[in-house]
Amino acid sequence: WARFWSSTSPDESAPFQIQIVMTIIAATPLVAANFVILGRVVHQLGTSYSWLSPRLYRIIFTLCDVTALFTQAAGGSIDSNVGVKIMLGGVVFQLAIIVAYALLGVEFFVRYLKDAPLKWKSPSKANEGSARGLLDKHMQILITSLVFSTTCLFIRSVYRTFELSDGFNGKVFKTEVYFNVLDGGMVTLAMFTLNFAHPGLLLKKQAASSAHPGRRCREWD
Repeated sequence: WARFWSSTSPDESAPFQIQIVMTIIAATPLVAANFVILGRVVHQLGTSYSWLSPRLYRIIFTLCDVTALFTQAAGGSIDSNVGVKIMLGGVVFQLAIIVAYALLGVEFFVRYLKDAPLKWKSPSKANEGSARGLLDKHMQILITSLVFSTTCLFIRSVYRTFELSDGFNGKVFKTEVYFNVLDGGMVTLAMFTLNFAHPGLLLKKQAASSAHPGRRCREWD
């Protein structure tokens, strides 16, 4: 709708601002989905290997992501350098969230593969879900897709940071190929990754495998 409006009224600033806001916040639902998925993975493989519980992953990171969303949207609605700076602040905040999330995720997977649970979260004393879960082919596909999706969204956030740091008149903002590849391309890849490697189906299959008494835990090399 905003693009059609721009095509009929190219001198109007409102449709341009709408497009900017929608483009900026497009990745937010995907980022939030990744936060929730990691929480489910932690629950399935063992909470004793993670600093945060699955519930805290959902609460902390999703709240931060929503904060970044509203900050970017608020900045995009202001047609001035102040608006650009506000949007930039929201993008940088989202980038920091993704980095923190990725670091926690990497530590969790390293601890799981080394079977090194946190000392204060001993599986024998912890609640349900703390025991070492099954890493079957379905979980491996899900984790691989999660890593790939997160990498795409990280690249997109880095690009957006450089783009907005120069403002709307900067070279990065005016170079369309950068936007097509580093923004639209990354979001599209992240979106289709969750479609082809559907987390709901993969988690359900992994849970069924874990419940089967004849199955063994399969480790990555």
